[in-house]
Amino acid sequence: SRRQLAEAQDEISKLRVQLLKTNEELNETLSRCKETEKLLEVAENAVRDEKAARESLMHLFEQAKEGHQVDNALTQSLQDEKQRAETNMNELKQQLQALKTEHSARE
Repeated sequence: SRRQLAEAQDEISKLRVQLLKTNEELNETLSRCKETEKLLEVAENAVRDEKAARESLMHLFEQAKEGHQVDNALTQSLQDEKQRAETNMNELKQQLQALKTEHSARE
């Protein structure tokens, strides 16, 4: 009976040691889980930031492209306007020359 008690106490001691070891392992695992969650959160934030930066860059690129198209349209419009002005000026010069010639012929 005394021997059974000693065996039982020995078994309890072994189980306590095993329980402590298991608790330590569990704590380590929980700690690693928390670290992994933090890393995952950091990675998710990085992905979100990168996506936002990419969208912002695409928006800027689209604005620049639109601006370039507007610039091109404005340049073309100004060139057209210049061409019309030159054409009108040439016509007026011709009319003026014709009037001068007609006036000289009358004198």
